[in-house]
Amino acid sequence: MTKTRYILSGVALASSVALTGTFAFDVNAASFYEGKVLNVLTGSRAGGGADTTLRVMSKYLTKYIPGHPKIVVKNLPGAGGQKPWNLLYEKSKNDGLTIIFSAWNPVGRVTKSKGLRADYTKMPFIGGANYTRMSYITTEGRGIKTREALMQAKNIKLGGNRPTSILDLSIRLSLDLLGVPYRYVPGLNPPKAYRALRGGEVDLTTVGINFYRNRVEKSMVKTGKAIPLFYYPAVTADGKLKPSHIKDMPSIYNFYKNVKGGKEPAGPAWEALKWINIVTGNMIYTSFGAPGTSPAKIADFRTGFNKMKADPEYLKESLKIVGAPIDFVSVAEGEAIVNSVDGIKPEIVTYLKKFLKGGKKRKKKK
Repeated sequence: MTKTRYILSGVALASSVALTGTFAFDVNAASFYEGKVLNVLTGSRAGGGADTTLRVMSKYLTKYIPGHPKIVVKNLPGAGGQKPWNLLYEKSKNDGLTIIFSAWNPVGRVTKSKGLRADYTKMPFIGGANYTRMSYITTEGRGIKTREALMQAKNIKLGGNRPTSILDLSIRLSLDLLGVPYRYVPGLNPPKAYRALRGGEVDLTTVGINFYRNRVEKSMVKTGKAIPLFYYPAVTADGKLKPSHIKDMPSIYNFYKNVKGGKEPAGPAWEALKWINIVTGNMIYTSFGAPGTSPAKIADFRTGFNKMKADPEYLKESLKIVGAPIDFVSVAEGEAIVNSVDGIKPEIVTYLKKFLKGGKKRKKKK
């Protein structure tokens, strides 16, 4: 497998000092959660990626968190996914009875999004999980029968949710990197974009691999109505591509090299995409406690996460329901990624800010 190194200036992820998640337990730790209700906030709509993942996780988390609390999932969609983060950071008590499991927004942090007030560095990290993101394109309407034909596509419409979405940023930066002109049509979450593709309103979009395996692959790919383009790879702490379970499509890195005659990707769009793959390619979903939650309670949650992700029954059930393996990061790696975000190169921030201000239409190549 071809490998490349992603270099993140300022902070070396591998050298970040991080907690291992092995705290000495308070003598009353196990009894604290007995009979309690643990509220888990998520910005995902019911049936969304984080929500589906979380509901499968819940019965195993309650099994392995000392005291076995009842877990209640609270869906708080809207505001670009920032509502539960701001609630946890600003208003939730630090009594250990409220945590979050939701998509985080490192792009919003570095570009100083007005909607994001939560500070990830001031909340105790519990765990991180990832679904690989990938893009697919319809074969109908534009005469695109192979993924390589994307390079000659004319007047394609990209269906997305919002400019700050990691899903949308991934494919938009990729298209700019590849030099493929497109029109950006926001306001479509993955299910809406899926319906829009089936109806011929847009041509391509990006989703989590779970949505792709469970819906797109079965109804569109196997019937010849769509093809997968490429996925966005996870990387190790020192910047190398991680081995992937995905074998039926290339990574964006390998796709670029293939259509560009072996040339290495370069330029502002590539630098921004590299950074996004570092900070979200390993954990698009993160779990934190409210600021000031005691280390002993955070240790209980970490214990639950670690034991849950090693449970064969959980792995079997999650694969069946979600449709793809869930990749978890260690506490050390997750904290290293969180702490690295503010070390982003200033020129990448400048590029992302300008990129996010772009209109709905992208200019065509002359």
